[in-house]
Amino acid sequence: MGMAGWGTEEVLAGIGGVLDAATVGCMDLGKASDFVTDGLTAMGLSAKQSNDFVDLLAGTIVNSNTGMSQLQRAYTNVGSLAGDLNVPMSELNTALGLMADRGVKGAKAGTAMKNLFSFLAAPSDKQASVLKKYGLEEAQDMILKGDLINGIKAMKAELDDMAPKDKNGIISTIFGREALPGMAALFSSTTEQIDDLQFSIESSTKAGSTFAKH
Repeated sequence: MGMAGWGTEEVLAGIGGVLDAATVGCMDLGKASDFVTDGLTAMGLSAKQSNDFVDLLAGTIVNSNTGMSQLQRAYTNVGSLAGDLNVPMSELNTALGLMADRGVKGAKAGTAMKNLFSFLAAPSDKQASVLKKYGLEEAQDMILKGDLINGIKAMKAELDDMAPKDKNGIISTIFGREALPGMAALFSSTTEQIDDLQFSIESSTKAGSTFAKH
C-alpha cells in the first residue's frame, strides 16, 4: 500500500478492505493490496472506500460465476476507462458478472468492456454510421455519461429482434471481433437477469467481511 503512494492514514483506512479481499479471493496480501489500491485509483475512489470496494467485489463473486483473480484481470483492462467515465462500480461489476455467467471472464471480459467504452467514445466513420443506422446513438450517449446499465438495456432493446447473425455482425463492427464473445454474452442476457444481478450487487453491504468470516 505504501508503494501505491498511500500515507499512514490511508493505510489504516484501507487495511480492512485489503485483508477481506485477500481472504475472499484466496490471494496473498501483496496481490490483494495491488488490486484494492489500483482498483480504487482507477475508479476514482479513496482509501476510506476500500471496504465498499471489496463489498461490491464479494457481492459479484457470490452472485455470478467469477472470482477475485478474474475480476482483478478484468479491472486491469477496463478499470481506468470506467473510472474516467464515472461508471458506478456496481454497474461495471454487473456487466462483468453477466459475461462471466456465460463463460467470458477475466482479461477477455475486461477487453470487451474496454472496447465498449473506447469505440463508443471515438468511433470510426463506419462505426458511427452503424450506430446511427440502427438507432443506437441514444444508448451510446447514456454509456458515455456513465449510465452503463441503462445504456446496455437501451442498446439491447434495439438489437433483440434481430437474427443472431445480423446482431453479431453489428456487435463485431461496433466493438471489434475481439470483443464479440463478451458483448454477445452481455446482450443475450435478459432484462430481468440484468436487473436481478445489479440489485444483488448493489445490496451487498458488508458482503466482503461476511464472506471473509466463512
